[in-house]
Amino acid sequence: MTPLVAEAFEVEMLEKFVLQEANHLEQIHQYLNRFNVFEVLGIENDTSQHTHFLAWLVDPKASHKAGEHFLKLLVQKLYFLDTSTKIKYQLADLSQTQVQLNQQGVDILLVNDEVKLVICIKNFGESTTSDVDVLKENHQLIENKWSSDEYAKYYLYITTRHPWGELADDLSFQHLSYLHLKEMFQQLLSEQTLDAQVTFFIQSYIDSMEKNIRQEDEFIRLAQQIYQKHQQAIDFIIQHKPNYAQIFAEAKQYLLQEKSTDYKLLTPADAQVIRFLPQDVYPIFVRDQFASWEGTDAMFAIEVFFEADHIWAQFCFGGIWGFQDKPEEKARLQQIKTRYFDRMKTFASLQSGLVRQSKSTASYPAVAKFTLLKAVNDTPTREDLFEVFLDRFKRFEQEVIHHWKHEVLMNLP
Repeated sequence: MTPLVAEAFEVEMLEKFVLQEANHLEQIHQYLNRFNVFEVLGIENDTSQHTHFLAWLVDPKASHKAGEHFLKLLVQKLYFLDTSTKIKYQLADLSQTQVQLNQQGVDILLVNDEVKLVICIKNFGESTTSDVDVLKENHQLIENKWSSDEYAKYYLYITTRHPWGELADDLSFQHLSYLHLKEMFQQLLSEQTLDAQVTFFIQSYIDSMEKNIRQEDEFIRLAQQIYQKHQQAIDFIIQHKPNYAQIFAEAKQYLLQEKSTDYKLLTPADAQVIRFLPQDVYPIFVRDQFASWEGTDAMFAIEVFFEADHIWAQFCFGGIWGFQDKPEEKARLQQIKTRYFDRMKTFASLQSGLVRQSKSTASYPAVAKFTLLKAVNDTPTREDLFEVFLDRFKRFEQEVIHHWKHEVLMNLP
């Protein structure tokens, strides 16, 4: 096939793909861009957040105002209960059930001293590797603490999809998948009249979960059908899509050479992240004891991350390491870090990207984050990628960095 024939074939292939699938692609676009609070917060794949959500729902005294309804739905899922025992728990008052999080390795611990009921829940999220040792530790902890037969003890482990297969005979753990949980959440919504905000919150969670239940998702099936029908066109598009990670080396070289009088490159050997500070504020953040990043004594950095479809920057404090035997010195450095962190949170230059939930006591707390380029909005060709980055970076300098630098000089010692 000659180059001209190949090019004509590729154009025809792409045109056919767009014309035939335009409506389906719009449906998928709307699905992927629907508002979801968990995705906005960036926690849809955070196992600990899933655990907290489940603990909130099973707590009879929580703010959802559904009382013990979801807890009883959970109990009814215990397949090793006979009918009479299920009826007993269904009719029992479970409102005084205590819900404990992260108790000695147990993710969720439910204890009701009135009906003598203990439920141990371990959430492994998307992990596909069985961790029987963790289940054994959980099991042993519960059996030791409630050693008598007076309490009924039940054990659950959660994974996104499939169970781990047969467990040891002495481990009476039942598996729950996200599909099971989704069905329970939907049952709760159908059986209870909840506050509109609570209903929206639970429904958003269900929507977020659906992305992890691939065999359940109609849009996943639609995408698979489109791919089977137009595999050549889609592979061609993927092969030629913008990849912002490709310009990492050029961007680093730009800061090292053309901007060397303006910026101090803190970790030039890093192959994934660019960390820098304006030369005139760099001395303010130099603390020999911090050594937050290898090769630099700075306690703070502006970091730029180059991902395939996303370039973003953050203003981030570093960690405090190597003071296990000097708690007083570590506390002194933390005071400096906290003072700087709290002042910087008030800077006008950072308000539009402020990370409100960050805390100064974290190892690497970000004060603010900014998106420089995102593929969903910006689709330059490979040849134009670096020029587009430079344009956005210069705008970022004018709108954020220069104002931030002035506030540092005015407000930090």
